[in-house]
Amino acid sequence: MASFFLWITTALLWASTGLLIRAWWIIRLTSLRSAWTWQLVAWLAWSTVWTVTLVLQATSAAVADHLWYLCAVLQLCPPIAVLGSRRPGVQVWGWFILVPLIAVLGWPAWTELVWKLPGKPLALDRPAVLGFAIVTVMGAGNFLATRFWPTVLAGLIALSLVIVPLTADMPDWPVSRLAGREMAVACLLAAAWATLAGRRRSTRSECGPLDDWNSLWEDFRSLFGFVWASRVAERVNMSAHNERWSTRLQVDGFVRAPAAEGQLTAEETRTRVDFTLRWILRRFVDVEWIDQRIKVFPPPPPDLPLDTAPVAPRK
Repeated sequence: MASFFLWITTALLWASTGLLIRAWWIIRLTSLRSAWTWQLVAWLAWSTVWTVTLVLQATSAAVADHLWYLCAVLQLCPPIAVLGSRRPGVQVWGWFILVPLIAVLGWPAWTELVWKLPGKPLALDRPAVLGFAIVTVMGAGNFLATRFWPTVLAGLIALSLVIVPLTADMPDWPVSRLAGREMAVACLLAAAWATLAGRRRSTRSECGPLDDWNSLWEDFRSLFGFVWASRVAERVNMSAHNERWSTRLQVDGFVRAPAAEGQLTAEETRTRVDFTLRWILRRFVDVEWIDQRIKVFPPPPPDLPLDTAPVAPRK
């Protein structure tokens, strides 16, 4: 029965790589291609280590500890890559942030593997676990307020089931290393399929002309997370304040602004929103990505040509 479970899980792991291929068609027009590549590397690492250590049992227990720890470290890279996904910095984020991140978090494992007895199980000290936890919170926290929160939650459980049994300060942890890895892979599969099954939540809008922009905004917030959504909304609202729009952009979508003298009409606001968001989002997505989601294309304001940035707010 155990052997049947291992082979079925192995088949599901490798077959689920197809979900990543499908995800490529969703993010191919965005700056998330680097994050996608890191997720592909991490997924292939989990699948390979699962097959080698648990199905084929081709490594010692000590080597398996190090391989599983490497899988956990690699799984931190995709969400951290998202935090550096603004163009043009996305091109160097991987080399200057993610590669050093792997080196630093992996240092305890590398030193134990090289300098200590080869047959000794990996035991992570408290600073190493604390550093891993901090990076995990940074990456996962960016997506907890999006529609992908079930995926994030399952991923957090998977990482915990791998890391906690390796911790030197928790010898009485009730879950063994082997059982933890089996449950972690089950959680990882659940995370992958939760992403596929995630459906777009309807967004209530008080601004009729901006319904399609609300839909686009929800897609952007779910793909790039709370951090980038907050920063983009801040820039949009600078222009909204300066140009007296009749709406404001919050993290969860557009809302009506309080009525004020000289405020733009809904259609005038729509024109400004279209231009400003297209200008700001060019650092994250291609024009085609926006055009696929926006059905109406109002012309740019006559006094604001397409090669001009949105004006800064008045002091």
